[in-house]
Amino acid sequence: MSSLATEVGKIGRGLMMPMLIANFVVCMIMVGLAAWSIDKYIDGQQDHPHLGGNPSTTYMLEFGLLGGATGLCSLMIGLMHHREWGSSSLASASSSAFVSWAITAIALGRKYGPDYVRHSDDNVMHRAPTLPQPQPLPQPSTSSLD
Repeated sequence: MSSLATEVGKIGRGLMMPMLIANFVVCMIMVGLAAWSIDKYIDGQQDHPHLGGNPSTTYMLEFGLLGGATGLCSLMIGLMHHREWGSSSLASASSSAFVSWAITAIALGRKYGPDYVRHSDDNVMHRAPTLPQPQPLPQPSTSSLD
């Protein structure tokens, strides 16, 4: 039975490095885009075509930057776990990866969840684009005189 567990561990260790590399690429893209977008917001360039959105956009950028940074930190812990490959390093690697995933999920929830958020803060209110109110469609006539 222990030889089967050893074989499963070897397969998992072999798959770990490609997953860490893919996670590194995703975290670097997330940190780069979030930092670029926050820089555009700080410079007052909210009218950029890629920076439209609602008041939750700034929160999504902040949590995206935080999630990417914690993701890169959890990658370092994952690399240490790959080198050591013991149960003591597994606990820290998995917990840091879970925290990073949770912060990234919050960032996506902030972007795609509260589309109808309104704030009283003037700094946030002017960033939200104003949408025209939809006009009711004309109802077809039901009279027999037409």
